[in-house]
Amino acid sequence: MITPAAGFVAPWAAIVMSFFGAPAIRFGTVTLKRTFKYDEPLDAFGIHEVGGITGAILTGVFASKHSETAVAGLIDGHIELLFGQFEAVIITVAFIAVLTYLIAKIVRIKAPTLPLKKQAKETIKL
Repeated sequence: MITPAAGFVAPWAAIVMSFFGAPAIRFGTVTLKRTFKYDEPLDAFGIHEVGGITGAILTGVFASKHSETAVAGLIDGHIELLFGQFEAVIITVAFIAVLTYLIAKIVRIKAPTLPLKKQAKETIKL
C-alpha cells in the first residue's frame, strides 16, 4: 500500500496512509470476495489491486516537496497530482481488465477450464 508513495511522502504520512490502507485491503480481501463470490486463495486482487489503488490515490494527497521530491500533493495545496493519480488508476484498471479478458479467452480456447456444475455432478456419479 505504501509502495506507490515510497520516496514521495513523509514518514508521518506513511503512517496515516496505513490507517486508510488497512481497512481498504480488508474490504478487498473479505467483503469483495463475499459479494462477488470469487475464489482467490492468495487474495492477490484484494491486497495488490485494492491496496495499490488506495496507495496511488493517497500518494496524490500526501506527496510532499518536504520529502525532497519534485512533486507535491493535495496536502501541499496542489490538486493536480491527485487528479493525475486518479487518471493513472483508471487507465491502469482499464488496461488490466482488457488484457485479463483477452488472456482468459485465449486460455478458454487453448485449454479446458474447470468443469461446469452439470459435468461435475455427472463425473461424481460415475
